[in-house]
Amino acid sequence: MVSTVALAMAALAAELLLLAIIGPLRIDKTCALGRHSQIDSIVSNRSLHCAKGLVFVYDLPEKFNVELVRSCDSLNPWKSMCSALSNSGLGPPLGKISSSSSSSWWPWSKAWQFLFRDPDRWPARRSWHATDQFSGEIIFHRRMLDHRCRTLDPDGASAFFVPFYAGLDISRNLWASGKSSSDVDSLGEQLLHWLQRQHPHFNRSGGADHFLVAGRISWDFRRMPSAAGEWGSSLFHQIEMRSVKRLVIERNPWDDSELGVPYPTSFHPSSDEDLAQWVEFVQGSPRPHLVAFAGSPRPGYRSDFRQVLLGQCRAAQRGISGCLDCTADTAGCTSDPLRVTKLFLSSVFCLQPRGDSFTRKSLFDSLISGCIPVLFWNQSAYWQYELYLPRDPEEYSVFIPHQSVKNGTNVLDVLQGVSRERIGRMQRAVLRILPGLVYASSSSGRRWADAFEVAVDGVLGRIKEEGSYS
Repeated sequence: MVSTVALAMAALAAELLLLAIIGPLRIDKTCALGRHSQIDSIVSNRSLHCAKGLVFVYDLPEKFNVELVRSCDSLNPWKSMCSALSNSGLGPPLGKISSSSSSSWWPWSKAWQFLFRDPDRWPARRSWHATDQFSGEIIFHRRMLDHRCRTLDPDGASAFFVPFYAGLDISRNLWASGKSSSDVDSLGEQLLHWLQRQHPHFNRSGGADHFLVAGRISWDFRRMPSAAGEWGSSLFHQIEMRSVKRLVIERNPWDDSELGVPYPTSFHPSSDEDLAQWVEFVQGSPRPHLVAFAGSPRPGYRSDFRQVLLGQCRAAQRGISGCLDCTADTAGCTSDPLRVTKLFLSSVFCLQPRGDSFTRKSLFDSLISGCIPVLFWNQSAYWQYELYLPRDPEEYSVFIPHQSVKNGTNVLDVLQGVSRERIGRMQRAVLRILPGLVYASSSSGRRWADAFEVAVDGVLGRIKEEGSYS
């Protein structure tokens, strides 16, 4: 068995290396040695904040995380991911609002237009980054290293975090030619072998008190091991993964080991003040459009639903709707995230059809902009984010079955029938849940629980609950 002191020393050495890879860390000096006798008082002092237990963060070999970030140029066949994965996964600051986002099309007062032209007047401007939607693994790893309930003593831990960048691993294989199924599965299988061979804590629980973040959708890791040549890896179908808790941006609703977490947006407030400024700005934002839609059609799909929505949006009476056709990103939907944010800030409702899968990042872009989401599939939100969204869908959203739209229901007619009283209730609900949907840029200096903290608290609660029944 590896001694706890050796584990502690290895963890500290790993942090010094990670300092250059995923951003500066604030190491808790009071936990620098992992012996029981030295952390008892710390655990006691943190008992009010860590009632659900302490978390041990594995020091994995570099090939499971650090080396994947280093190979950022080869993770995506169309572009380098180096910029997107920088700054601890937040990406580079957006800086000045680009000229393509000029507010000349904004229909309200000159004072409001000036606010959008002048980057110094953008609320909490320093909180905005060019964040990739699949960067959650790095964000969580960076934050877990600085988590208040982290311990360097594995024997005193209630839960174990495995910082394997499964999403980055699979992203370099999804479109690669000449890769066999065994090639695609190799790194994940090596991880499971490492956990079983090196650490008795994994074998002791069968992985039930372990969790990891896979920064893509669940379906990217659900190829059956025997299904050679099909999409994705078989990581989530490995026997050793059956009880491991998995945080994903889209979960399999029929797998109780998975928890849905928000897609990372571009807004990462660092302080209470930054968040308060943004919430106040969102609350006071004029919304001259009844409805907005930003997305690209899917011409390869039979009965393309997005094309139906774009058609209804364009056919609406002038001024009622705002449409952004994001085909080939000619509208700047990806390269200029503030443009989409501005559209959503100007609208009461935001249409949220399914993306390439049932969920899409745009749902969270609309919610942090105070725009009421209009959903067409239950799996797009209601079956996904139980830790984050109200149980009653009508509290914060409008649901219109996609089949009824295909059969001729006009979405704008339905939304025009929603009472002002209900709109007000939904807008207030969206503002209430907004703080828990964003990933803050740091662990300190805040009083609200962000998306990261909600996730960790939720998974610790799940592990504790399961342990009480074992």
